Amino acid sequence: AMEREAFVAMAAHDLRGPLRDIRMLAIDLAPHVAPEGLPLLELMERQAKGGQRRINDILAGAEAPPPEGGEVSQFDLAELVAGIRGEVDPLSRHDIRGESCRLVAELQILRLILGNLIENATRHSDRVSAEVRVWAAHHQGRRGWIEAWVADDGPGLSETGRAILAGAVMRPELSYGLRGVRRLVEMRRGEVVVRAPSDGQGAEIGVILPGRVMPERSRVRRALRAAS
Repeated sequence: AMEREAFVAMAAHDLRGPLRDIRMLAIDLAPHVAPEGLPLLELMERQAKGGQRRINDILAGAEAPPPEGGEVSQFDLAELVAGIRGEVDPLSRHDIRGESCRLVAELQILRLILGNLIENATRHSDRVSAEVRVWAAHHQGRRGWIEAWVADDGPGLSETGRAILAGAVMRPELSYGLRGVRRLVEMRRGEVVVRAPSDGQGAEIGVILPGRVMPERSRVRRALRAAS
């Protein structure tokens, strides 16, 4: 397992160079492209930039967190999901939304996990436009822990996907992404939960991680201070 993680980290590191070259190529080509082609160049540059950030997240996630936990910050879940949506669905084909709530958690790790789960939901959807919802809440059974959920209206998680998230040892070529999600959660002594939505359509995948959901009243006070 350690050798595989070291290889993934090395591969991610080596991919940063080509992505940087793609960004620079898009910038250099801009003056020589007809106006109608500029939006595609801008999209290419944004996607390469987003890919670089995701690689940085992968490299950060490949390192085991210190005993007291990784670096935490405060952020809005809806804003996080909006950023992920721009990376995994640049043409806005899918309906991807996150609940607005303030979290205190490891931003890089949650972005990596949610990005993988959202991309997985859209890639395997049997619909032209998938519906993906993301929300978070306090975990009732563990103080100082949160639950972050990704739900979709697709065909549901495959048996292979369920087995990987449950900890089964599968062939290396099967779903690096889901294995990575499980590993990141396990490194933080968390848990992955898979359940069927109440209407039986699609899947809901939750990750239990260290963190806090900021009370609504704190958000209201901050908004009032900003307005005054």
